[in-house]
Amino acid sequence: MFFYSFMWIYIFPIYLMTPMISISFNSWFSIWISIEMNLMSFIPLIIFINKFYKELVMKYFIIQSISSMMLILSSNLIMLIINQMFLNFLLTLINLSLLIKLGVPPFHYWFISMMNNMSWLNCFFLSTWQKITPMILLMYNFFNMFMFYFIIISSLTSFFGINHQSLRLILAYSSINHMSWMILNLMISENLWLLYFISYLFINMSIMMIFNKFKLFYINQINNLKFLNFKLILILNFFSISSLPPFFGFMMKWFSINTNLFNNLNFIILLLMLISLLTFSFYMKISINMMLNFKLINKINMMYKIFILNKINYMKFFIMISFLNLWILNIWLI
Repeated sequence: MFFYSFMWIYIFPIYLMTPMISISFNSWFSIWISIEMNLMSFIPLIIFINKFYKELVMKYFIIQSISSMMLILSSNLIMLIINQMFLNFLLTLINLSLLIKLGVPPFHYWFISMMNNMSWLNCFFLSTWQKITPMILLMYNFFNMFMFYFIIISSLTSFFGINHQSLRLILAYSSINHMSWMILNLMISENLWLLYFISYLFINMSIMMIFNKFKLFYINQINNLKFLNFKLILILNFFSISSLPPFFGFMMKWFSINTNLFNNLNFIILLLMLISLLTFSFYMKISINMMLNFKLINKINMMYKIFILNKINYMKFFIMISFLNLWILNIWLI
C-alpha cells in the first residue's frame, strides 16, 4: 500500500512534468537526461497497473534504451564532425532514434505488442503523453523527404488493424494512423500539430475511460454493456475519432487538410485521406454492431430521458466525454 501511494504522490507527478521539462532545454544532453527520467517514471506505472508487467517492462526498457543510446551518441558526435555527408548521417540517426521512441512504422512492433497487453490507463499514456517529447524534438531536426517516407508507411500500416477483434489493437493501429497526420502537421506548423494532438488526446481519453470503467477489451464485450447512455457516448466518440462531421475530430482533419493543401502537399494529403477511410471502417464496424443491438423500447426510453427528463450532471458529462464534442447531443443521463 505504501509503494502504491508513493507512486501516485511522487512518481506520477514527475512523469507528467518530464515532457514539459525536456522540451524547455536547448541542450541535447539535458534533453537526454529528461527522457531517461521519463522512462524511469513510466516503468513503475507499468509495474503497478499490469498483471504481466515483467515482459512489458523489459521490452519497453530495451527499446527505449537503444533509441536513447542512438540519440546521445549521435548528438555528441555532431559537435566533432565537419564533413557534411557524415553530419547528415548523424542527423538521420537522431531522427531514427526519435521515430523508434514514437513507434512509427517500420519500428512499430514493440508499440503494438505493448498496447495489446497493457491496461487502458497505460495504453492512454503510451499512445498520447509518451509521444510529446519525441515529436517536439523532431521539429528541430527535419529531413522532409526522409519524413515523407515514414508518413506513407505509417498510413499504410493501418491496413493491419482491419480484422482485429481486440479494442486495444484497433486503437493502437488507429494511433499509428493519427501519428502520420501529426508528423505531417509538424512539418508545416507547430500550432497545427498542437491543435491536432490536444484534440486526439481528449477524444482518446473519452473512449479509454469508458473501456477502463467497464473492463472492455474485445468488440463482443461491448454488446454486453447494459448502460445505454455509455453506448451512446461511445458511438459519438467513435464518430469523432473517425473524423465524421460535424464532430470535432472532423475539424482537426479539416484544418490539417486545408493547411497542407495550401502548402502544395496534394499527393500526401490524398493518400492520408484514403487511408483514413479505412480507419473509419474500424469504428463503424463497432458502432453499427452496437446500434443494431439497441432494442426499440430502449431507444424510446433513451429519447424520453434526453428530451423529457431534465436530469443532467454536467460534471460527469465533462469528464466522460470530450468537451470538444459539445457540438452534438452527447449527454450524460442519470
